[in-house]
Amino acid sequence: MTYMYPCNRKSCIEKEEGGDIFFHWKSSCCHKCPNPSCRDHGECNCFEQLLEQQRKQMGEMMKSPEYIENILPKIIDNIIKVAEENVKVDKDTRQQSDNMNGASEKKSKHQ
Repeated sequence: MTYMYPCNRKSCIEKEEGGDIFFHWKSSCCHKCPNPSCRDHGECNCFEQLLEQQRKQMGEMMKSPEYIENILPKIIDNIIKVAEENVKVDKDTRQQSDNMNGASEKKSKHQ
């Protein structure tokens, strides 16, 4: 798990005109600060590395027999279920709308 924390070096704590204090933030994965005047300054690319690692792991997992036989069918079933629920909601909404339009047309004819 990666998190952000304030850099506590004096060069990274700035007091703004309104009295607010501004911190530069470091990432727990690289511990680099974005402030050029900080001695911990550096570009953090661990997020990109982490995403690439997760992409590779996901690709390997998706090729596994367990995923193909057990997990993928559940995902497909859930997608179908959600799609069917959306179609049902759409039909119900359309029916309600048609009923309301029919009622208002009847009112206008009787007036």
